[in-house]
Amino acid sequence: MCGIFGGTGLSAAELDRALKALAWRGADDAGSVQLGEMHLACARLAISGQDCPQPIVLGDSGQSLGISFNGNLAGAQALRERLRFAGEEVATRNDAELPLRLWRVEGLAGLQRLEGQFAFALYDEAQRLLVLGRDAHGEKPLYLKRDEVGRLRFASSFAALCSGRRPQLSLAAMESFLLRGWLAPEHVPAEVELLPPGLLHCEQLSGESSRVPSRPDPVEASFEDLLLRAVERRLESDREVALFLSGGLDSAAIGLALRLLGLRVRCFSADFVQGREEGERGARIAHALGFEHERIELGPELLDELPRLLAQHGLPFGDASLLALFGLSRAVREQGVGVALLGDGGDELFGGYRRQRAWSWASRYGGWPLRLFANHGHGELGRLARAAARRDYAAFWEQARPRDVQRLLGRSASVPGPVYVAEEDPRLCDLRHYLPEDLCVKADLATLAAGVEGRAPLLDASLIRHAMGGAAPGFDGSSKLPLRRFLARHLPAALREGPKYGFGLPLQVWLRQSSFLDRCWERLPEHGAIDRGLLQRWTNELRAGDGRRAFLLWHAAALACSGALSSPAS
Repeated sequence: MCGIFGGTGLSAAELDRALKALAWRGADDAGSVQLGEMHLACARLAISGQDCPQPIVLGDSGQSLGISFNGNLAGAQALRERLRFAGEEVATRNDAELPLRLWRVEGLAGLQRLEGQFAFALYDEAQRLLVLGRDAHGEKPLYLKRDEVGRLRFASSFAALCSGRRPQLSLAAMESFLLRGWLAPEHVPAEVELLPPGLLHCEQLSGESSRVPSRPDPVEASFEDLLLRAVERRLESDREVALFLSGGLDSAAIGLALRLLGLRVRCFSADFVQGREEGERGARIAHALGFEHERIELGPELLDELPRLLAQHGLPFGDASLLALFGLSRAVREQGVGVALLGDGGDELFGGYRRQRAWSWASRYGGWPLRLFANHGHGELGRLARAAARRDYAAFWEQARPRDVQRLLGRSASVPGPVYVAEEDPRLCDLRHYLPEDLCVKADLATLAAGVEGRAPLLDASLIRHAMGGAAPGFDGSSKLPLRRFLARHLPAALREGPKYGFGLPLQVWLRQSSFLDRCWERLPEHGAIDRGLLQRWTNELRAGDGRRAFLLWHAAALACSGALSSPAS
């Protein structure tokens, strides 16, 4: 994994500032090149091809091709063989070289077929053409911005693109963030765009631009064969590959796939001080698979990491499991692990969220009795009631009551109407929005900040196509049937049933016993958009045992730690 940056008209000082802002994404190496008018830069975490620096340049001056690449390509070895068959010899094990060679042989069509987790900037000097690409599900970020004369700049983080400037959010963006804990792309500050997943942005320096979608080659096979293929295609690394076991079905299925492939990896799970011990269940799964396992204890000192993590990111982010994943990644990095396999995507694909099944019920029956709870419920019942009342699946993502957010922001705030109308299959809503806007941001930030590359095999294009071809989740209580059937032949029933797991830290307990929130409120302007007095009152209520607003307080703390300001237009 890496951090990339570039554009035209950049000074040496701008390049230096950007690389320093991206150093947390890649501490192994940093460099930049100039190809005509275009600058490409990269801060690199070397996972494969460690002796090959970036950016990579092929060809002579005036006719050269260059690339800055962030991520990992699925099936890289098969790509090398395909290129050799076409007469294009690959010189390194660095994945960054492959898109350059594909461009030479197949042009844009070759880039459209790429799979994996990536964001890249490829420049063809002869054509004066910049191609920016991002993977299909937004696992890797790529931010775009035009300067005052319209020149395009790009970077892997908002902080690098905007020179560490504090983000100015609209009131609608702040409101949405306080409700959900993550920023939708339309709420990224107005002058910056997050390139949508699965797109190639092609820009001539003369000013013309276009966008084309990615088109991975479809593979038809059984679920088991596709899962094994997905895992095997994401194992290439010059550093140790490990598996994070949360105790849930998704990571267990990846572990079983590794075993069936004849591989052995170390497994790691988290135990939370004063919280759930996921390590016990993870250890039992690892033992059943014949893998070495270690339990990592994580404590409330992780709270103090949030300001640094959000300063590196440059934007607010309020999914509290960020800290759990970061703590686990940091611990395994200290033991020499370079790549961590994650179970992300299983809930979205296989109906793992209760809300997906509840939506089918609310859609069928209208949910009219629940609407009485729309303004009052703090938990799952309240979210279900609001989703039914607004006919908006996005209400399930809200972890705070709209009424409380309105009070916190004052009378000028207005609870936003439906942003997403759920498709007939709610998995699509989660796959297109919740996954790239929350889970992928978390995985990218938490793992790279610890010097680890996270990979999610379940986000394989062919596996997703197979999963989405199945029936939408119903309200019969069933979920993840393909994963359960796959595991049934190898794991006892006790390890296939039980509560949902997934790095859930004991947020209320840790916040109640810490002064962290008080220090966060000191970061907020005294007369800003957020009512500091109300935050302190709710903090006191939390310490007295009222945890109903814990997530809202955490989201407000993330806003404070990120330095986000209300924009003048608000």
